[in-house]
Amino acid sequence: MIDTAEVPRSAAPATRHRHNRGHPILLISVPMNASLMWLPHVHLVGWRITDMLAGVLLCGVATGMYIGANLGPGPRDGLMTGLARRPDARSG
Repeated sequence: MIDTAEVPRSAAPATRHRHNRGHPILLISVPMNASLMWLPHVHLVGWRITDMLAGVLLCGVATGMYIGANLGPGPRDGLMTGLARRPDARSG
């Protein structure tokens, strides 16, 4: 067994800082709850379909803005980006 006092500091494994994962939840949940209190509840099926299509359109616009900003892949895109860089990886 090696005494830790004999191991040089540079040989010690690097520690990674853990980020608080609660913060993004607040960024999403608080505005969502506020908007649900502000927006009226829709009962008619036609308006529900309109709301759904508007939500899909809004997500498309937001995705276009994100891609247009040229920020590169986000943290959830890392797996697909990594697989796309491998020449032996198949996608389908």
